[in-house]
Amino acid sequence: MLILADQIKKLSKKVGNKTFMHVCGTHEQEIARHGLRSLLPPGVRVVSGPGCPVCI
Repeated sequence: MLILADQIKKLSKKVGNKTFMHVCGTHEQEIARHGLRSLLPPGVRVVSGPGCPVCI
């Protein structure tokens, strides 16, 4: 996991700030449960979207 986090950090320096949106509540649960946001550099954000059309 840390190798991927390092690669994201290097890439973010090249491309600048980015925000990614996921649309599934299960994705949000897993991101929060495993603390994945803490592995991202400051310029990379993952935000929750409106919800999965299958689930809502």
